[in-house]
Amino acid sequence: MKKPITKIDDLFSLRMGLTKTGDVKLEMDYVEPEIFEQTMNNQAPDFEGTFQITTMLRYLKTTGGEILERANGFIR
Repeated sequence: MKKPITKIDDLFSLRMGLTKTGDVKLEMDYVEPEIFEQTMNNQAPDFEGTFQITTMLRYLKTTGGEILERANGFIR
């Protein structure tokens, strides 16, 4: 019996890739914490994890920004 596939919606991602021309690219994509919190409060007010997820999004956004900034020294 196959395990059912669970679709997830990305809230945060940090990627490093290599282009065909040999350039290294870093990309960060995220849901703004305030928008996530507002949406969850309006659409799913009974969900108990909104505060914790919003806090994690803030942390990841800050840390991801620091990673991108520091990586500029490695990647041209």
